[in-house]
Amino acid sequence: MKHIGTRTGVGVICLLLGALAGMVGAQVTERLGRVTYINTGLVPLSAQERILFSVSLDDVPDAPPARMRLQFLDTTGGIVATQVALVQPGHSTSLQVDGPVAAVRAHAEVFEPTFQLTSRRTAVSTVEVVDVLTGERRWVCAPPDNGQPPNRN
Repeated sequence: MKHIGTRTGVGVICLLLGALAGMVGAQVTERLGRVTYINTGLVPLSAQERILFSVSLDDVPDAPPARMRLQFLDTTGGIVATQVALVQPGHSTSLQVDGPVAAVRAHAEVFEPTFQLTSRRTAVSTVEVVDVLTGERRWVCAPPDNGQPPNRN
């Protein structure tokens, strides 16, 4: 039976600790910036329908990108589909699900890399349901301000 040398054992431990620190560091960095949430209500899908969720990042071209997590969630909050993308200003990312599905809702998290962003910066979204047989589209509307109550001042 071979014994692992002390240097090799220490090297393996350092490698594992470095990998763990990298994972934790990525999660901490993600939490340091601003997070914006985008949501819709529940939408039922028939067997001949497809739902498309698109999110665009509006900002000046040289601004930093944002990491976006798009999801479709079922009535219990379970993940039906998910996608993570790094989106440059002026670009978009999309996610789609084909029916039949009893009901899904669109949910996105936009992780900003910093708090120092331009005043123009915003994430905007669209959700549409397409009948794959006829091509007919219906748009799904989100509440004003992504679910926040309107300003009553």
